[in-house]
Amino acid sequence: MSKYIVEVCAGNITDCINAQVAGADRIELVSATYLGGLTPSLGLVTKALEKVDIPIIAMVRPRGGGFNYNQDEIDLIFLDAKLLLEAGVAGIVFGFLNEDLTVDVKNTKKMVDLCKSYNKEAVYHKAFDITPDLDETTKILIDLGVDRILTSGGMSNVDSGLEKMKELNEKYGNQIEFLAGGGV
Repeated sequence: MSKYIVEVCAGNITDCINAQVAGADRIELVSATYLGGLTPSLGLVTKALEKVDIPIIAMVRPRGGGFNYNQDEIDLIFLDAKLLLEAGVAGIVFGFLNEDLTVDVKNTKKMVDLCKSYNKEAVYHKAFDITPDLDETTKILIDLGVDRILTSGGMSNVDSGLEKMKELNEKYGNQIEFLAGGGV
C-alpha cells in the first residue's frame, strides 16, 4: 500500500508551522483563501521557507473571478512564478483557461516549461474542475507535462466528486498525480 501524501493549504506563517507540526508532507501557500487562493506575497513565502522544512508549493493567481486572464495578468502571473521559484518554492500551482473553459494550452505549456527549468513541480489547480470534459482535460495536462492536478472531481467539494476522482485516478493515475482539494 502506498503512503498518502498530505498537503495542507496555508494562508499564513502560523498555518505553515502548524501544518508541519501536525505531520503534513507538503504545503500549498496562498493568500486570500476566501477567494479560493491568490498569489502569496514574496515576503510571506520567504518567511514561510525560513520557518518550515517541508516543501512549499505556491499558488500564482492574481485575482478571484475565473481563470481566463488578459495579457497584463498573464505577464504578472509569469513574473510572480519566476520570483517565487527563485525564492525557493518546490513548485507552482496555476491554471489557465480559455473563454470556453478549455485549457489555455499555450500558457499552460509555458508555465510547465518555466517550472521544469527550475527542476520544480507544475501543479494545475481547481480551474480543472470547471473544464467541460475532465477526461480530455486530464489527457491535455498529461501531454503538457503537468505533475499534479488539484481537484474535487468537477464538483464543489471532494465528498461530492469522490467517484469521479477515483475514476480519473484509475484511468490516469500512472501518468499524473491527483490531489484531492476542496472541502477536505
